[in-house]
Amino acid sequence: MYHLLLRLRLNRTTPKSRRLENGNRFVMRSGPGPQSLRCQWGWIVICTNTMHKLAAEVELRGGLPVLHISDATAVRIKNSNFTRVGLLGTHYTMEQDFYKGRLIDKDGLNIIIPDAHQRGNVHDVIYGELCNGIVKQESREKYVKIIQSLKEQGAQGVILDCTEIGWLVKPGDADLSLFETTLIHADMAAD
Repeated sequence: MYHLLLRLRLNRTTPKSRRLENGNRFVMRSGPGPQSLRCQWGWIVICTNTMHKLAAEVELRGGLPVLHISDATAVRIKNSNFTRVGLLGTHYTMEQDFYKGRLIDKDGLNIIIPDAHQRGNVHDVIYGELCNGIVKQESREKYVKIIQSLKEQGAQGVILDCTEIGWLVKPGDADLSLFETTLIHADMAAD
């Protein structure tokens, strides 16, 4: 059985693209029709956290279930016997229900997010630096302080809910378990 890896691209110029709240646009490229997909693949893997906002539409258009990144992450967290975890990612994943709400409602986890100022810092580093291949020590220090504040609020671990955060924060940088969703998702897809 094969699994379809789907990459949704941010695109500001394509007329057929859809708009996210920040004005960025995304394009869902179609490949083989649903009938051929069902014959060849078991599920769809969306290789980014924020684009899981479109998981229901991808399932509908693709005719296959999406291996949701939050479901894979929840399994790993539960296997660690944790129930309270911090969440670092884009504004979308930290604030909207398509990710955070799924962890709370479907998986029964208690999710702690940074305060508004810290969320702004996390989001700005992702889009202003990490997405451009820039890794700064001062940004690592900001993230470590934010992780520490999540620990002080009772977090047993922290979800690194952006494909690039793992470039910035490593397990030795914090004294909490870090759940790097990209690796967790890939592991589950490969099983």
